[in-house]
Amino acid sequence: MQDSVRSKSWIERRESWIERSKSRIESGECWIEPAQSRDRKRRMQDSVRSKSWIERRESWIERSKSRIESGECWIEPAQSRDRKRRMQDSVRSKSWIERRESWIERSKSWIESGECWIEPAQSRDRKRGMLDRARSKSG
Repeated sequence: MQDSVRSKSWIERRESWIERSKSRIESGECWIEPAQSRDRKRRMQDSVRSKSWIERRESWIERSKSRIESGECWIEPAQSRDRKRRMQDSVRSKSWIERRESWIERSKSWIESGECWIEPAQSRDRKRGMLDRARSKSG
């Protein structure tokens, strides 16, 4: 753990930021939110979120819920790369799903016709559930 030298001005700026944060928390304008998992590396540092940020997030969640209930969207299980983000689910629009399905169908027909073949996933894809990729013969 190498020590870092901080200038007085940096320390003073940080202290004034901390003071401002305290007063904003006491006034109820902000509050402390537990550190996200990605912050664990940063010694479980807490982050201050403004009320407006929370409100924007809540309205986004509400909109997402109504879109799911209407059948316009649905929840897709989190990808493996999201496991670090506490298996957060992502909302995919129907059009995205339809585009993906048509892509899969096209890939299948290319493979069946012999125009393409499946190549084993590269090592970087192992994290992505060992996805196989379609490669065209011409490529």
